[in-house]
Amino acid sequence: MIPNKKRKRLIVCAPASLLSESSGLRDSTTKLGVFGRALAIYRVDEAIIYPDISYESQKKEMELISLILRYLETPQYLRKYLFPLKEELKYAGILPPLATPQHKLEVKIKDLSDGEFREAVITEISKKKIMCDIGLKKKIKILIDKKNNLTIKNRVKLGQRITVKIKKERDEVYAYPAKREDVPEYWGYNVNTIKESLKDYVKKQSEGLWIGTSRLGDKISEKFKELHCQLLLKEKIFLVFGSPREGLKNILKRLNEDPRNLFDFYINMIPEQGTRTIRFEEALHSSLAIIRLIQKMENLEEKKV
Repeated sequence: MIPNKKRKRLIVCAPASLLSESSGLRDSTTKLGVFGRALAIYRVDEAIIYPDISYESQKKEMELISLILRYLETPQYLRKYLFPLKEELKYAGILPPLATPQHKLEVKIKDLSDGEFREAVITEISKKKIMCDIGLKKKIKILIDKKNNLTIKNRVKLGQRITVKIKKERDEVYAYPAKREDVPEYWGYNVNTIKESLKDYVKKQSEGLWIGTSRLGDKISEKFKELHCQLLLKEKIFLVFGSPREGLKNILKRLNEDPRNLFDFYINMIPEQGTRTIRFEEALHSSLAIIRLIQKMENLEEKKV
């Protein structure tokens, strides 16, 4: 059983050069599959890909990372609408399934539950009706009630992905447009790329707890209690990683910035490591597991209050 979604948002910031040591497209696809699975396992809400050199020189790499992560997050029955054949998706078949709540299976109408949420793609828009594909053998009609009657036709376009809530009436099934935040369970992650530097992006954020990860940072054991207290106060948690070849200190050094001044915490999540280096996907899993543990402690703390 999937637990209800977290109250706080968890956001992972990864560099455009995270695939810099990959041997080719197949290897890159495999690594991004591990990345996407980690995001889903720990119920990350958003992945932000930032340029650690410059946006102009890394635009292609950022687009590849975004494309494959978004493809992986998309329910299988919608991929044919949203992802035309591309060379970059040549090895998409080796990506592991996420098996997250929004990845519903194609089912028969009798197996649908009234009130359940599903992801859909708009397949037809006319004056009389709007049709969508929710993973059935036939397309279903979107019902427009008084709340969205004036805006729904202006908000959707052909081929657009939306979240819907199912309405069953005897042997007929319909869909109401829904907001992603209305879904009570974890509903996958979003992927965004940014053009500005990591320094500029962090400084323009007015809220959130920023945690930079590095082997040069403070040991997690020394900051555990303080981090736990701060997690109780913040609604957004940003977890920032360096690249396979450069840590956050060197990335920010080019921007004349010190990570200890930029982030709220600068932490070594795996102190006394037994290997010379730790790969991005290894650091990702370890760091997210620790944050998840602290969040679980936070939930217990809130229940005592």
